[in-house]
Amino acid sequence: MNILNIGVQITKMNILNIGVQITKMNILDIGVQITKMNILDIGVQITKMNILDIGVQITNMNILDIGVQIIKMDTGVQ
Repeated sequence: MNILNIGVQITKMNILNIGVQITKMNILDIGVQITKMNILDIGVQITKMNILDIGVQITNMNILDIGVQIIKMDTGVQ
C-alpha cells in the first residue's frame, strides 16, 4: 500500500465501498482509527482490500497489532 502514494491507493480502496471508513481514517490518526475498525467489521473490509493485491501485507498486519503496524508502514516503507 505504501509503495505507492497512499492517497492514490486509498482512492482505489474507496471503489470497494469502504469510502466512509477510509475517509475517517485520513482525517484522524490512522493508527487509532485502524484499531477502531478492528473492533468493528474489519474482517469483511480486509477481504475486499485483498482484491487490490495487498493480501500478504494485510495478513501480516492482522497478525501484529494493526495500529502499530500502520504507523510503521506510513513512516518506514513509504
